[in-house]
Amino acid sequence: MSETSTKDELGEALAEFSSWFTNRYMPAFISAVGGASDPAFISDYWGSPLWVGNDLGPMTLAKTDEDVVQAFTAMTSRLHAAGYADSIVMDRRTVVFNKDGAGIDSLWSRRRGDGSEIERVAVHFVVARRTDGIRVVAFETHATDAETLDDVWAVIAG
Repeated sequence: MSETSTKDELGEALAEFSSWFTNRYMPAFISAVGGASDPAFISDYWGSPLWVGNDLGPMTLAKTDEDVVQAFTAMTSRLHAAGYADSIVMDRRTVVFNKDGAGIDSLWSRRRGDGSEIERVAVHFVVARRTDGIRVVAFETHATDAETLDDVWAVIAG
């Protein structure tokens, strides 16, 4: 018989993953995209190997830490060129799969210094507790103009 997590353990994992995303990942990511950090910082948040998907084509695999940094640098270069200054998370939800894994969906508005929007993307992160800490192990992005995650991704139960 397999070991199961209690409802309390899953609640603790939900709080931990949500706190990690809100209090650690988001501020570090926003600061780094703004140019305040060496791009290698991303290895503290995105783990290798990392599956990356978007609207531009099939999902790709960043196999090494160097590949992960390259993926981050490609994205930040594009945002820097557009005058990036800040991101606002407009909507977010977390689903805990077990005490060591979760899915975090977020709707980001990436903005210039004058507050105008560069882009709005919905991102589905798969996060996992690893021996080196919590890391994003996969993410999918979708460009949108939606106001909520429910307007981006329909969820059907049953």
